[in-house]
Amino acid sequence: MARLPVKSKYSANTFKVVVDDCRIKHKDYFWCRYIYMMCHEWFIEHNYATRSDAKWPETFYLHRFTQTGGEEVWIYWRFRKQFNRFIRFDFDVDWHIIGLESAEVVRNGKKFKANKGEPEFKMYAKIIFDPGYEFGKNKILNALRTTFYERMYYKDILQHKKQLYHEVYEFKQALKTYFNLQNWLPEPQGHKFWLDENMNTPFYDEEERK
Repeated sequence: MARLPVKSKYSANTFKVVVDDCRIKHKDYFWCRYIYMMCHEWFIEHNYATRSDAKWPETFYLHRFTQTGGEEVWIYWRFRKQFNRFIRFDFDVDWHIIGLESAEVVRNGKKFKANKGEPEFKMYAKIIFDPGYEFGKNKILNALRTTFYERMYYKDILQHKKQLYHEVYEFKQALKTYFNLQNWLPEPQGHKFWLDENMNTPFYDEEERK
């Protein structure tokens, strides 16, 4: 049986610049609910989405239960931020959590509920030029589309590329802060997993509270 070709979500006429293609993978204790909330708030704060759940760009969600391997979760987020008429930021985040189980963590002699498993985040960031295909609506402009892109707009696209790369980097550092991984920024992004001594501030540590 012949295999069907994989259909790209971008047309052949799309001018796109790949900004980053990376992943973060970690195996430890974490809090599935709160990491979802943290990522949710991050994209709202950076104007990729609103608080309207009906408009949240979650295109796929799969939660599978197994008797021996724990739970498995797949989540696809597809963010599109229109910078101006001819520039759009595409930021895709694919979640994949395997071996997800409920757990209890002891801190200062107290127990609280958590999760354990192996979460993986894949991030794809691209800059799309002329996403609405404005040039294609006019035959004369369509003929000049490549020239306009290469000679008149490419320097601006490089500046936007730096901006989008910085945002992707901040999101990666927020994940690393939460999982207590090596962080290269002088000020950590996001919030750490561990609770404080009163067990009532699930995101913040002592330094952040000050």
